[in-house]
Amino acid sequence: SEFCVWANISRVRGKLCSLRDPPPPPDDSLLYMILFIAGGVIGLLIFLAMFRAGCRAVMEARERAKNMQQKEDEKLKAQKALGYDPKSEQQGRRLNAKGGGKGARRR
Repeated sequence: SEFCVWANISRVRGKLCSLRDPPPPPDDSLLYMILFIAGGVIGLLIFLAMFRAGCRAVMEARERAKNMQQKEDEKLKAQKALGYDPKSEQQGRRLNAKGGGKGARRR
């Protein structure tokens, strides 16, 4: 009609104006999209926190194992310095258990 302003189709105004293609109905899924995105971000943050805690636990366990190994090594060094060799004693125990070794009788 002559009362319409057709310069911009999205801004059609005036008496008796109608759009050729009606605008689409508003989308109700916007709320769902926002919730899904927020849930994904929160889930990602929880996953990263759990991954970080797991890495820390592994590092602490490795450090504890390393400290225990160092203590055992220091203990063995101290025993060797005193002239005690735990390996030879263990070997002697095995030989005595089998019936051989220094104090065993031969038939």
